[in-house]
Amino acid sequence: MCDSTAGVCVPTPAACPADGAPRCPCVSEADPFGRTYANDCERLRVGAVLDPFRNPPYSTCEPSCGGPDRLVCAPPRTCVFPWGACGALAQHGRCVEPQEGCQGPVCGCDGNTYATECDADRAGVLVAYGGLCGTQCGGPPSFTCPAGLQCLKEWGTCEQPDTWGACRLVACLPLGAVCGCDGQLYPRPCDAIRAGTQVRGFPLDGECPRP
Repeated sequence: MCDSTAGVCVPTPAACPADGAPRCPCVSEADPFGRTYANDCERLRVGAVLDPFRNPPYSTCEPSCGGPDRLVCAPPRTCVFPWGACGALAQHGRCVEPQEGCQGPVCGCDGNTYATECDADRAGVLVAYGGLCGTQCGGPPSFTCPAGLQCLKEWGTCEQPDTWGACRLVACLPLGAVCGCDGQLYPRPCDAIRAGTQVRGFPLDGECPRP
């Protein structure tokens, strides 16, 4: 609903007080957690939109950390980033209480498997996904699959190169001709995958749209 939220035009504040309740803005694919603003005045100054799913008073989100402004957490809280984005300087994290236990194993954004999320954090590496490396592909790091496996992504994600996919042994099912993200027509989906592209969808009147 963030994309269709209506608002009211108000003057941009020239200065803001230091106190007030935090405000949670709408986030983006590039910044999955987004930045939490100290108060509504700070939010208005940058033109951020309130997330309509965060019920009033829109202050349920945790403080922000990281991001281009390199925000830090007040001890004893630690900075936790969303899995999968792999953009330390482009995205914000959340300041949370230290975890008692750590999930694992995890695949780091550097392409190495770590025993737990805490081990990746101690190495200064963000988490790409849960599980051993080599089971998923694509994403911002453009991970490839081990030999013998192919990267399978959802159909129709051609314009989203950072989409994550799964490493699978491709089976050639008789689903009919499909269009590849490269604009070519392939006899079966497996033929497109083996040619190094993903599937856009079925052709329209036997034709495929050009990329």
